[in-house]
Amino acid sequence: MQGSSDGEMYMKDGVKIHVRQMKSFLVPGGQKDSRITVRPTMEQMKKYGILHFKGKQYRYLLFLCDRKEKQKLMDECLIDLELPRPKDNDLSWRVKDAETGKWVDCDKPPYATDVDQKTKGLVNIRE
Repeated sequence: MQGSSDGEMYMKDGVKIHVRQMKSFLVPGGQKDSRITVRPTMEQMKKYGILHFKGKQYRYLLFLCDRKEKQKLMDECLIDLELPRPKDNDLSWRVKDAETGKWVDCDKPPYATDVDQKTKGLVNIRE
């Protein structure tokens, strides 16, 4: 099953940062924080040059159940999964404007890589 679905990400200096990875950049080491995600405020986004994107991205699903269960799951799903073969023109992106806080249509985010153990050092957020 293929489709396109809304997703979001942050980006700093061409490095794509997943929403759940922001906590490791924004919460000082050793400080306890029980939240699963920590999202940057508009002030932090301006200060550190963090961009916030939302958009329709490719999603691929492989059901490991029988046909009947698959249909039941698809009927219950809140996301339209019926787009059979998504193409680039099915994708769309918006970026949060740092001044107004409103979402503005934009092109595909210009990211070079994702954050992982090797690339984490490329993102400098803390002072």
